[in-house]
Amino acid sequence: MTAYWPSLTVIPPVGVELASWEAFCALAMEAGAAGFEEEPPTGEGVPERARFGFAVGESSDVCDYPAVEAVAELARRMLGEAGLVQTPAVEPAVDWVARWREWFHAGPVTPTLWVGPPEERPAAPEGATYLAIEPGSAFGTGTHATTRGCLVLLERLVRRTGPVRCVLDAGTGSGILCAAARLMGCEQAVGFERDPLAEDNFRLTMELNGCAAGVLFVPAGDVEGARAQWQAAGWPGPDLVLCNMLSSEFDGLLGALRRLERPLLLSGFLCEESAAVGARLTQTGWRVVERLALDGWEAWRVEPA
Repeated sequence: MTAYWPSLTVIPPVGVELASWEAFCALAMEAGAAGFEEEPPTGEGVPERARFGFAVGESSDVCDYPAVEAVAELARRMLGEAGLVQTPAVEPAVDWVARWREWFHAGPVTPTLWVGPPEERPAAPEGATYLAIEPGSAFGTGTHATTRGCLVLLERLVRRTGPVRCVLDAGTGSGILCAAARLMGCEQAVGFERDPLAEDNFRLTMELNGCAAGVLFVPAGDVEGARAQWQAAGWPGPDLVLCNMLSSEFDGLLGALRRLERPLLLSGFLCEESAAVGARLTQTGWRVVERLALDGWEAWRVEPA
């Protein structure tokens, strides 16, 4: 039986801010998109257009895929009406993993930390830590500036103070940060993620990096859900918190993360958002101790004030 892939092309309006576009993409994934492909970005960092793909089905009728209209309506509300949403298409399914492999290759995050597919491990120089990621669903491959920023700050911290005993990764996705922490000597890692579809990708990342033991995946969207799991496992709780989310997503977590009384590596916000994020951190009891900017995005190490 033929498998069909529904898709929707969205064209950002002229002048839309990158933060608004990134927020729309994140919400589109929550509304049912399985992934998206952007055409080359403009000088402002916003693509000319993006094609959103949805779960493959057996129907060639777009009406049988309600998530497509949900994302189209989201685009109209967040980005405007005129000419932004093209007519949805339903066509024979695309092998997204094969497409991903065309461009995802091993490369350095730092001279001593490389990320790439498992079969390209030999490309890393001798002595470098290699973080293996299998291209799959859109839960991250470590190439985005926000993830790279967290990885750089994590490596700096470990080099300065030694491996931490346990980390908590808020919004873990594919588990890249949990796996990196384990490869850097962390004994335990807890990742929580409200998207249950991320769990298989998370566990695959752990297996590829030889760190399936000593990790917990928590299908919850808050700190308390994660706390219940690590306490049930008899773990004492994290010494370091990692959080790589859009600012609209991590804002509501800052108070709960602050109550853990642990340092935090925070990323997912644009350089122009720095003042607003800094003010919010101050309001919730944090102080910034280290800043890193990569490709227009910020990653900060913050501590309880």
